Amino acid sequence: MNCINLLSSVHQELHLNSINNKVLIILLHAFPLNSQMWKSQFKHLTQSGYSMLTLDYSGFGLSGVWGQTVTISDYSKLVFSSVQKLAVDSVVVVGLSMSGYIALDLYRSHPEIFSRLVLSNTKATADTEETKKRRYSQIDAIKENSSAHEIVHFHLDNFFLSETKTSNHKLIEFTEQMMREATIKGIINGLEAMAGRPDSLEILSTITFPVLIILGETDPFIP
Repeated sequence: MNCINLLSSVHQELHLNSINNKVLIILLHAFPLNSQMWKSQFKHLTQSGYSMLTLDYSGFGLSGVWGQTVTISDYSKLVFSSVQKLAVDSVVVVGLSMSGYIALDLYRSHPEIFSRLVLSNTKATADTEETKKRRYSQIDAIKENSSAHEIVHFHLDNFFLSETKTSNHKLIEFTEQMMREATIKGIINGLEAMAGRPDSLEILSTITFPVLIILGETDPFIP
């Protein structure tokens, strides 16, 4: 396992297994977290012999901030640029929440690289007007207060069941730490990217490889 910078100011963690280096599993992080959310899965899968890649988006985790505005396509281009630098035949992409939008955008642009896709707690539709209004309201609050405090608490309240908040303080603290490591600009870019993303429903019928879809029974964001 080694940490490398394949692209300037983008933190990525790469593990290439010489036995199974033709297929790469890419774990894309959710908003407003970073690649450390996958650390347990990364460790388990690398120990099982898989080649793995995680990365932090602009302004999240250990990655620097680039660009005044960022789109979902910008995030997916980052992922593709990383894949291009590696000698792999195909990828298995795992996307959760915002990274599900990124995974679908990557498929729209480069379907030829996919062998499998995992979509967890995400959706193919664009934001509703109500959701867009909420995101832009959150952006206004961040700019007004020069703080992402409201975003952190909003997501902590909605990420976990009440019993999890009571019984697993370590997980809650770890999640909050990842959120607080995000830069204000990174969070604003993420909110704007999600609000402006296109609808991806039309591309679903073109997928011919296996797809695993995971939903949470009580997920307030993805009913």
